[in-house]
Amino acid sequence: MNAKLKDARKLPIIALMDHLRSILQEWFNERQNTASSWNSTLTKWAEEKVHKNQNRGLRMSVSSINHHALQVHEVDLYHIVDLNAKSCTCKRFDLDQLPCVHATAACRIRNTSVYTMCSKFYTANAIVLAYAKPIWPVRNKSEWSVSEEVQNRVVLPPIRKVVSGSTRQIDVGNMP
Repeated sequence: MNAKLKDARKLPIIALMDHLRSILQEWFNERQNTASSWNSTLTKWAEEKVHKNQNRGLRMSVSSINHHALQVHEVDLYHIVDLNAKSCTCKRFDLDQLPCVHATAACRIRNTSVYTMCSKFYTANAIVLAYAKPIWPVRNKSEWSVSEEVQNRVVLPPIRKVVSGSTRQIDVGNMP
């Protein structure tokens, strides 16, 4: 964002805001088009992470505790995965809300799709929806409907007080 706004920082505030809006408008449009073209269930990043975890999970042995809980053996360690709670004692599954290596191994044994274990926020559809609303330009100033009260309002900059012995400034608002 800093690189995009490098030259625009010198513009008056209204022009700067319009430049920022046009950047966001372009980004939203690009991201919406990109996400709409995906042929996967998850975002590219999430798909790669889950696939990597699945490949690593193939080398692990799994023992059932009950229908939802499984013990996954990793070299000299073991972890407990609860597919119903979408959790693992390694805590990666809990934090990332994507199946960790142990959860993918448990899914393999239970013949459960790893995609059902992923947060909906990692789905391609969630990205499409996030960028679905376009950012519209502001209409021409001549078309604005502004009340007289707002037109007559005087907006002053904040009152600032320099703290002695310091180069800092404190915003004191309207305080005496």
